[in-house]
Amino acid sequence: FAVVLSAHVTIPPWLVAIIAGILSLTYITTLWTGVPLYTTHRPMVEAIANELPKDRPFTFIDLGSGTGWLLARLAELRPNGVFVGYEVSPLPAWIAALRTARFGAKRVSARYGDFWKHPLSDYDFVYAFLAPPPMARIWRKAQSEMRPGSVFLSYNFHTGEIPSRVVTTEDSRSGTLFIHEI
Repeated sequence: FAVVLSAHVTIPPWLVAIIAGILSLTYITTLWTGVPLYTTHRPMVEAIANELPKDRPFTFIDLGSGTGWLLARLAELRPNGVFVGYEVSPLPAWIAALRTARFGAKRVSARYGDFWKHPLSDYDFVYAFLAPPPMARIWRKAQSEMRPGSVFLSYNFHTGEIPSRVVTTEDSRSGTLFIHEI
């Protein structure tokens, strides 16, 4: 499409540079992480919220939080939770920080950085919507760092282990939530 379009439309070089910069700030990390920008769709957000307590405080971390949409929506649905997200791509991390600022940093924190360097032991719920390549590694990290009674949630990608439970959504983007009780 872009090749055909460029043959018929003159695009100024500065606009090409801006577009390339935006795409780089969003997708360049895919080269070394193997994980593109995925967003959790609305029916799955509701399914995740149903797994979270309504009647007691809890902590939740989103590994690869993208633009922070999931963090913001869960914070609305479960005001008793503390939500943290880590994103390694600069532009989505910045958008997430803006999107979640209204909740206050003590309640919702969108962080730019590498979640591999952050311990998972502080969280009751750990969520990952990554890609197949890092799933075995993230599962080993979860098993070694998460405390008994905590829950690891994986959207659409298997950890390689049999989950405690599975939740599916039936919509145009049918999704599977693998729930591993630690």
